[in-house]
Amino acid sequence: MVCGSLPALSWTPDGSPRHPEGVACCAHKAGTGDGYVSEELGELYLAQGKTQEAAGHFAEAHRLLS
Repeated sequence: MVCGSLPALSWTPDGSPRHPEGVACCAHKAGTGDGYVSEELGELYLAQGKTQEAAGHFAEAHRLLS
């Protein structure tokens, strides 16, 4: 499986968020599990109103990118 740009995979053409679990799986298979993936997952969960899940991913992104 080849994944392109993570933000392009994360959002539908109409701007709706895709399923974060699918984005995480794709990033893992592509070997791109880094702080930017965590940040993108945080954005997706936040867009879905899942603030607790988002907070965990934002914290992980901050840890990895700081």
